[in-house]
Amino acid sequence: MSSIKTNATPASAIHVLGTEPTRKRTVVDTITDYLDTYMVFSEPAHAKLLALWTLHTWTFGDSFPERPYTTPYIYLNSLEPGSGKTTLLNLLRPIALNTEKADNMTSATLFRLIERDHPTMLIDEVDALFTGTKATEEMRGVVNSGYKMGGYIWRNAPGKDGPEPRKFDTYSPKIMAGLDNGHLPETIASRSIEIVLEKAGSVNAEGQLVAPDGTTRETYYEFLADAAAEHVVREIQVFIAEWAARYTRYMPKPVPGMKPRQFELSFPLLQVARAAGCEAEAIEWIKAAFEHKPRRDTAEQALLRQIHLLFEESGAERMFGRDISGPLGITGKKLAVELAKCGIKGGNDISIKNQTGKGYYRSQFEAAWTEMGLS
Repeated sequence: MSSIKTNATPASAIHVLGTEPTRKRTVVDTITDYLDTYMVFSEPAHAKLLALWTLHTWTFGDSFPERPYTTPYIYLNSLEPGSGKTTLLNLLRPIALNTEKADNMTSATLFRLIERDHPTMLIDEVDALFTGTKATEEMRGVVNSGYKMGGYIWRNAPGKDGPEPRKFDTYSPKIMAGLDNGHLPETIASRSIEIVLEKAGSVNAEGQLVAPDGTTRETYYEFLADAAAEHVVREIQVFIAEWAARYTRYMPKPVPGMKPRQFELSFPLLQVARAAGCEAEAIEWIKAAFEHKPRRDTAEQALLRQIHLLFEESGAERMFGRDISGPLGITGKKLAVELAKCGIKGGNDISIKNQTGKGYYRSQFEAAWTEMGLS
């Protein structure tokens, strides 16, 4: 099922007049149930929060006369692979409005796409995107500017007499997913609501995911999930049409205990929640997301965690440097520099299956892994 594109107008500060029909509350429940069918969330409020964010993306469509003032970025992350980040993006793809995946997309392509279509951007493997290079700094500038109405960047563009400066609109909903490797720029983190995913548990004989509390989730198959998403989208379209037909400006009040930037990010979600009849509950969901402080790896710890996974998967006692740096997407020289910060020296001459080269022994990492609780 392709991304839903409608001709139905973008939103602004909005609320619905009069008594809200009871059925409007059910659109949040419908989206939540759809996500909970396949996902195990570490916090129960996360599915509700994503339901509000999904509805928020529809306020960038043609059902409203103005776009909202801000758009909170969603940052999905985990400490290890296999926690469901990509699956969650795939679940949101058919139900959020006008989605585009940004895999391997350059910053120049991204801001031109946003300027033209104002899509909901789904950015996977963000851990490999922000690495401190010139290219990723350009991407950081595009993302930084695009969380608020009027956000833009200046770039040269073809003109009548050659290249000339031009503003490019960067404002659009965005959700980013990746391993927490400590490299997400703080400026982007401060514009984001963070949702941390954890490995859900085991798989039973029926192929269902078994959560830590013993409940089960269905295995994600795209064609089955997309069929379920069609029902969700129909409910969303009805909700959006009714909301747009009766809107007027609504200005949520600041929430006690919420920092100014947090309230700024929450603002459009609270507008959606008001229209859906669940604003009081939404405040609690959002506060829970901001108050939950997950354990974070430093950049060095994240690197050691990734190397631990490589050794565990291979079952090896020694590995060539290239077999470590390659999967991590960095050069061997960069690997040596980063590991030196951890007190681990490279340059060992090792032999594996009649091949020799520079590499690392598992024993070099054991002390650090033990300190991290990995050994």
